[in-house]
Amino acid sequence: MFTFEGIYTPAITPYAADGSIDFAAFADVLESLTEAQVHGIIIGGQPVSIMHKAWKSVWRWWNMRAK
Repeated sequence: MFTFEGIYTPAITPYAADGSIDFAAFADVLESLTEAQVHGIIIGGQPVSIMHKAWKSVWRWWNMRAK
């Protein structure tokens, strides 16, 4: 059985001014977590405000798709 031990931290997703993901800044985030020697990085966890923004985008896409 696998057991989690150590420090597992979520990685934030930095956004550019236009709302797109800033991949260069994201690489910096991952590098800093690696340098901090965390044992694992959690990808995909989202605070509620970001999740709401994501769902609004999905909803807009769904409505455009339906037309």
